[in-house]
Amino acid sequence: MAGEQKFDCVAMKEAAQAQHAKEYTGLTHEEIRQRVQQKLEASEHPAAVWWRSISCKTERGETAK
Repeated sequence: MAGEQKFDCVAMKEAAQAQHAKEYTGLTHEEIRQRVQQKLEASEHPAAVWWRSISCKTERGETAK
């Protein structure tokens, strides 16, 4: 079909990994963990909202459903 664009998931994954590698270069594992946690706490992306909901339950000793 005319105008159809191909989606290359491998290229997207590689680009995301390269961006993360650049962003986290020189940081310790703890600094990376803290930065990721800060981003998840500030984001309204559905995955971040879900992560917050299960991390609160985990901190209270509840089982995530």
